[in-house]
Amino acid sequence: MSVAAVKMKDDLGWTESQKGLVLSAFYWGYAIGQLPASRLGQYYGAKWLFGLSILISSILTLLVPAASRSSFGMALFIRVLIGFFESAGFPSAYHFFPTWLPLAEKTFLIPFIVSGTFVGMILGFSISGVLANTQVMINGEDWGGWQSIFYLFGLLGVLWFPIWAYAAHESPEVHPSITPEEILFINQGKDMPFQGLSAANDRDLNDTLRPLMYEEGGSDIEHPDIALTDITGPFNPSFSSSSTTRSISSSGAGSFAYNPLSSATQDSKDNALTHRVNSRTSDLAVRRAESIDRMGQLSKEEWQVLPTDMFALKGNNYTKAELTARTPWRAFLTDPVALAILACAFTNGWIGFTLMSEMPSYLTDILGFDLDSAGVYCIYPYLALFFSTLLFARGFDYLQRERAWSNNAVRLTSMFIAFLGSALGLIVCGFLDAKFAAYTFMVLTQVFYAASACGISCIYTDVAPLYSSSLNTLGNTMSAIAGMTGPIVVSAFLSAFPGIWGWRLAFLLTGGMCAAAFTLWFFVVKSEIRPILNTPKVLKEVSLR
Repeated sequence: MSVAAVKMKDDLGWTESQKGLVLSAFYWGYAIGQLPASRLGQYYGAKWLFGLSILISSILTLLVPAASRSSFGMALFIRVLIGFFESAGFPSAYHFFPTWLPLAEKTFLIPFIVSGTFVGMILGFSISGVLANTQVMINGEDWGGWQSIFYLFGLLGVLWFPIWAYAAHESPEVHPSITPEEILFINQGKDMPFQGLSAANDRDLNDTLRPLMYEEGGSDIEHPDIALTDITGPFNPSFSSSSTTRSISSSGAGSFAYNPLSSATQDSKDNALTHRVNSRTSDLAVRRAESIDRMGQLSKEEWQVLPTDMFALKGNNYTKAELTARTPWRAFLTDPVALAILACAFTNGWIGFTLMSEMPSYLTDILGFDLDSAGVYCIYPYLALFFSTLLFARGFDYLQRERAWSNNAVRLTSMFIAFLGSALGLIVCGFLDAKFAAYTFMVLTQVFYAASACGISCIYTDVAPLYSSSLNTLGNTMSAIAGMTGPIVVSAFLSAFPGIWGWRLAFLLTGGMCAAAFTLWFFVVKSEIRPILNTPKVLKEVSLR
């Protein structure tokens, strides 16, 4: 849209302010849709939510040219709708992350997955610049130009949907070809509430929901040597009861889903009953090799059963809907750590979304590139962003594995590089007269910004793994608000101070926001489970008399 908007402004007679409104309209819907998307994902799962969000937004993208030619108001409306339906993307992803990603690989895999969005930007900018100046005559009518951008990418989204519907699966337990060893690897080192024993027979509910082995409390969710020796997953041994463990017979197969509810603090030990297999604290623990060997003796039907949508927490049985109803929203909006994360999410969105929306205008209006060149030159910052994201992910993963860096050290260092590096790059870019020198610093800004994928993109699963999707929803909302206000603020600066000084003020404002956000992160945010953010809230009992 940011490339097409340059042509649309001239073709449709929009003002600079109107162009800024159209660019920001996407984020109006994106912000509004975050909370409903998160709730739908909690109740119904993320597979179909994500798939349908892409399908519907792709169909709406096909309608953008007709809506924009109809009226400016319709252009705004269709952009808001596209943003609303695309808002399910990251809430869906943060439903998948805790379930599918092994803890030991989270620092690498989350940035790796997020980097896929940069590939989309690279392809989008590279193709859009060419399409915007290409004629496609069909029956005497030109279907090319800026409108062909929406036709192509809308069609690609529609064609993508059946592939997703066939290949995606809600959790490892329901994947048709996963092996017991893979289940063990995915769940290695995770503390979690128990979900779902097979209810195929007539056992009562209490028997059905007993974990294979669990104990009150839990600690060190990502402690290195626990990650090497603790195994959790769908296995089916028979243990004798003791004062510290409870067991079931080998007649019921187990199915586990990762929804962590633990912390190193005593408060969380009193708040959760978690499944745990810990070779350091229990003489009944199951070592990895023994577990894999035991699982190898089970039939596929015994270990691969559908989850029963029931959770055992602190001795109580909850349905998924009840856990969703107990999401600690008030804590998300009042706890200092959560508020600091949300403030940093706003700044992160301001950098990312504002650069993405306004970069073509800066390249054409200030640096003097033509639109064809601007589309091409928009690619290189995102190529730098993509490769830098992978390099930072691999580098920080190495520091954790080989140099024993803590999660907190990784997150803090990555946000230092992302915020302060981006601020420096933008400010220098704005004060350089040579266009290729200024462009070089714009590329460096994206290199520094890439480090945030190892910081704020991972922090939600660090502080609240049980409710990471819900907390990420609020963070994404803040990012969307930043993306919504960023183009408007830049347009206001350019209207009041035409030319380079409007951009310089925008870059200086961004630099100040980055410095403030990192200061907040440094003093407040810690990469560890925050019990108040990760514990189901207590529902008030209402007495009717």
